[in-house]
Amino acid sequence: MSRFSVLSVLALVLLPWPAAVQAELRYRVEGLGLPDGLQGSLLYVTPMALNNRGEVTGFVDGAIEQTGFVYRNGHMQLLRDSRQRHVLLGDDINDRGQIVGQLLLDNEQRVPYVLDKGRFKDLGRPLDRDEWGEALGINEAGQVVGRLGQKGFIYDGTRSRYLQVPNPGTVWAQDINDAGVIVGEAFVNAPDGPNVWTFISEGSGFKLLEPPTEDGFSVLALDVNNAGQMLQLAMRNGTVRSFIYADGRYTPIPELGQEPSTRLLALNNQGWGVGDYSSLHGSALLYRDGVSYNLTSLIRPLDAANWILQSAADINERGQIVGYGIFRGEPGLQAFIATPVPEPGAWALMLGGLALMGAAARRRAADRSAPVAGA
Repeated sequence: MSRFSVLSVLALVLLPWPAAVQAELRYRVEGLGLPDGLQGSLLYVTPMALNNRGEVTGFVDGAIEQTGFVYRNGHMQLLRDSRQRHVLLGDDINDRGQIVGQLLLDNEQRVPYVLDKGRFKDLGRPLDRDEWGEALGINEAGQVVGRLGQKGFIYDGTRSRYLQVPNPGTVWAQDINDAGVIVGEAFVNAPDGPNVWTFISEGSGFKLLEPPTEDGFSVLALDVNNAGQMLQLAMRNGTVRSFIYADGRYTPIPELGQEPSTRLLALNNQGWGVGDYSSLHGSALLYRDGVSYNLTSLIRPLDAANWILQSAADINERGQIVGYGIFRGEPGLQAFIATPVPEPGAWALMLGGLALMGAAARRRAADRSAPVAGA
């Protein structure tokens, strides 16, 4: 076969692949299990965040108490500090394995914390000690944002300080990206009563954003990715609509099903989002490349026989999704992680294999065209 023919065949083989990958978007689903000693209990496991190493944090709701957890290396464990103080929540986790959330002190005070290398640090210590607080977001540099009482704060890796806002009031910081852009919400006075608007803060700048919908909706900012896209929820009278804000423009997330409520909860840096939408029991949602999907409809038939995915909480850069759902035969709500199949790395290996095939074919063609000794 000539060199041209070999390359033509390879091109014909490769051409359908991008369309096939999109058409055959599928996920395998694995349960995260339960922490040691809690197997068989009626528990509700709620993941909150997922990093690019596949580590997960969130909380477990039991009959008596709520406890934060971390899942890594295929094992889930409850979050406890050295004095066995109660860790209520794991709200976010970065690729360094640092976790943020809410810690319950011995005096029943609830404080924001960062867990780093097995040590808890109370982020509210230099601020108002009489207010309850929670750390809600952390970036790869270890900067943390959250709320303490009615004020938003940022921890720069050394100390915490309140956000500088032009008009004092209730301000909660929800997330921070790797460039230090902070998003959150602030209570504002509107003609029909107080509403919640979103804000974006870069450096010393602070900007309130007009709501993406008509008056009467309260708007939350849940996430900001490294592309500067902000995820917003607009809520009124039980209806929830989701938007992505970037460069002064709002993109509405397409709705699914008969109900208008679509709740996106997290974005990755590619602008893919996950969450849930209204149905009889709630259904996990994937938003990707302008299209909304019922996540359960995308999982492998083997997994679909066992799982109903009710909500998705986070998505990483590998496209892995973490959330909770119902697993056949198990009580309560079970946490899952859904991984694209084949994973992007598998496609790269296949492409590399075809490239090697092409190189081998070219060598064989060259060998056949070389003059034979003695001819």
